[in-house]
Amino acid sequence: MLLLKSISQHQTMLLNKPLLARMGNGVTLAVASAGLAACFSSTAFAQDSNKKIGAVFYIELENHNWTQAGDATAPNQIFGCVAAPYINSLVTPDNKNAKDVSYAIAYHNALATPTGNTPSIHPSEPNYLWQEAGSNFGIFNDNDPFVTPGGSVAAIAAFLAANPTFTGEHLTGLMEKNGLSWYAYQEDIDLLNTDGGNFNNSGGTITSTPAPEKDWTVPLSSFSGTSTSYTNPFNGSNQYNFACKHDGTLFFKDTNGGNVTDTKNKKRKNYRPMQQLFKDLETNSVARYNLITPDQFNEMHSALTNGFVYNGVAYTGDLSQIAAADNFLSIVIPQIMASQAYQDNGVIILWTDETEGTNQNDFAHTLAFIVISKLAKGHAFISVKDYTHSSDLATLQKVFGLRANTPSGYLNDAANPQLDGTTDISDMFKPGVIPKNLPKF
Repeated sequence: MLLLKSISQHQTMLLNKPLLARMGNGVTLAVASAGLAACFSSTAFAQDSNKKIGAVFYIELENHNWTQAGDATAPNQIFGCVAAPYINSLVTPDNKNAKDVSYAIAYHNALATPTGNTPSIHPSEPNYLWQEAGSNFGIFNDNDPFVTPGGSVAAIAAFLAANPTFTGEHLTGLMEKNGLSWYAYQEDIDLLNTDGGNFNNSGGTITSTPAPEKDWTVPLSSFSGTSTSYTNPFNGSNQYNFACKHDGTLFFKDTNGGNVTDTKNKKRKNYRPMQQLFKDLETNSVARYNLITPDQFNEMHSALTNGFVYNGVAYTGDLSQIAAADNFLSIVIPQIMASQAYQDNGVIILWTDETEGTNQNDFAHTLAFIVISKLAKGHAFISVKDYTHSSDLATLQKVFGLRANTPSGYLNDAANPQLDGTTDISDMFKPGVIPKNLPKF
């Protein structure tokens, strides 16, 4: 360890709008947002303070299924993978790492159905948008926020103008309106170049040294490469790879600060280099909601050129991607768990963006979704309920007390239950931890 401490817009509109109808294996489910609103506002918003969730840490992973029913066209699945000993220790009941862990075995891609006969919410970026707002807003690409042509910020604005039944509100935007803090810790951003400038907006030759806070900027453009002046503190390579598509907050002007790439951007302090996470943990100054995004070599997205040696085993190709991510998690998660923020009812969530393989949108393909918290049922509790990104978005709205300006109060598809009727991830926590409903206006 090197660190110290393709579908039509009509279909999209049908399946994302507040009145949702999904079909699979002869099952049809329709829920009206107005009806949900009446249900959710019928009881007072109250919660036992001893069971109130504190800081939330989402660690983002990429492009690997948890299970895949023998699909040989997909990358290696994570569950039971030899290159992921740490992740698998979390879901092994007798392992000490599993004490505070609950995990899902039926977490599916957004809008998945049992048969996979569904609009395909892929590639990465649409899923990170869904994580933030319960919709992909018609986005089916990985474009940067303000790239010309095709920037996603403008595309989302155009979609919302043409589809007024959707709300453009999103999780971190609602948090700001309600005075709740959020940070996005992004690996490889806000690092100095060899001339002393911030590589984010100055370019040049990147180093491993974080820029001082006064020089932080919002990372609005993706970048990658190799530099002998840079050594990754987790995998030891000279390769770096930051992608905007893996942070949904970057696609909304109220949280990205607009197309301002220098220190004048008012949201720049929300976007923090990964090194800052460990400092903030030590000083107990993390946010209420913390997005943690490894670079593409440490989140299972891309393989390092020379592979990765992990626990004495030299992995190449896809297994090296899994091993590098497992290594990252084995370093970062224990440090979060040792922090005061975690001890104060903090929650760590391992989240994966999208399923892979043939018929990837069916129920045979599942995503890794692991909750670590003293408030979780723990001891590798297995939740068999159906979940998608809409489920945890609805949960976060309840946890943070965030009501959107929609009939139901939920953000787009977060208003809609899964086929088995599940509306949130409360099954993974002890009784009473997740509020049953949103606050009233």
